[in-house]
Amino acid sequence: MVIAKKEKIWTLVGLGILLAGGVWFSLAVADGLLQGLAKMFGIFLGAGLAICGLIIAGIYFYRWQRINKLVSGDNVLAQWKDGENLILIAQDCAYTGKDLHLWSGIGNRLDQVMLVEKESFGSKATYLEIEYANSGQTRDVITGRWTRIWKPKSISIRLPPEQKASVTKVVELLQSRAAH
Repeated sequence: MVIAKKEKIWTLVGLGILLAGGVWFSLAVADGLLQGLAKMFGIFLGAGLAICGLIIAGIYFYRWQRINKLVSGDNVLAQWKDGENLILIAQDCAYTGKDLHLWSGIGNRLDQVMLVEKESFGSKATYLEIEYANSGQTRDVITGRWTRIWKPKSISIRLPPEQKASVTKVVELLQSRAAH
């Protein structure tokens, strides 16, 4: 089982873009290689690439470290394995083996947490459903005013029968933190 594979790859991609931008910037600044408009273009392109690479690497490195903290047991409320995937539930996020879902922090909110009985392959199964939202902004083309919009997201995680009792306590805790 590979933990946070996507985050590792994107961190390395961001560092690669940062390196390429740094080399491009260095070549543009060096005396005698480029002149005039080409030199100015090289400086701005190199600096832009370096800044974008730094932002990408920073975001995915933060996510990678967040997943590593969860896997080590930091603030984990419930955990179990669903086949190959490791499921971790914390007060401010959930990791489902492939994706990190954050509902805390600036511009995020937890909307609803519930246990739902669903029909699955001819038998009843219990699912933990978490609905949360990330905020963004949109601009009205006529008035030019910015307004906040919420982008709803939801996850549905199948519970093993032996986890139902312990996850019920987690649902109660998360429901008390949900936005009303």
